[in-house]
Amino acid sequence: MLSRQEILDIFINTFADFIHPNLCIICNSATSSKNKICHKCWETVPIITKNHPLYYNIASKLIAEGHVNNLVTCYLFQKENPFQHIIHMLKYNEYKSIGLELGRRIGRLIQDSQIRIDFIVPVPIHKIKERERGYNQAEIIARGISAIINKPIEKNLIKRVRNTISQTKLNIEQRKANVTGAFKADSQKLQNKSGSHCLLVDDIITTGSTINACAKELNKYGITIIAASAGITDFHTKF
Repeated sequence: MLSRQEILDIFINTFADFIHPNLCIICNSATSSKNKICHKCWETVPIITKNHPLYYNIASKLIAEGHVNNLVTCYLFQKENPFQHIIHMLKYNEYKSIGLELGRRIGRLIQDSQIRIDFIVPVPIHKIKERERGYNQAEIIARGISAIINKPIEKNLIKRVRNTISQTKLNIEQRKANVTGAFKADSQKLQNKSGSHCLLVDDIITTGSTINACAKELNKYGITIIAASAGITDFHTKF
């Protein structure tokens, strides 16, 4: 027999669900998903495979720069498609559960690919921006990855030492200039990392300028970089 408190809890939770039902943030239908996105809407998000021309283009450019050895990514970011809404809800509306789910999906890709990873580094945001937003979305994604592949997150190995402007309205050369010198690795913490494999995590990769700027710093200490993101997008896509 249920106690009075258990009965009260059931009543309160049922009433809360009635007043604030768990609705999908994309299609507004009822969902049992904790990340507020129904299964049907997840299925509408365009998946990126290694055979996709955009994946090949971005991965090739990253590898050609000489700082990144591989790229793991899940989805195609396009204007006004469901994935754009998903990313915006993570970055600007504090839906951290979405970041965790995206991370878990990246983690399963890494497991399937049997890629060696020793530790995970989320691309840092400047302390001013993190204070304003309250969190770093790349770190939330990294937590989801860590839960699947069981590797530690090392978020203090590299810092963003310059508060750069948003990349979204910059051309390719401006993007590179914007992040040049923006990151600084912690030499003391990286002394014993030579020969290790790092998963460098961001939310969206467009030209790869940010990932490359971080990877370049970590490369100085003999670390192999595997880039990871929830999605990739064409340079001409507007956020």
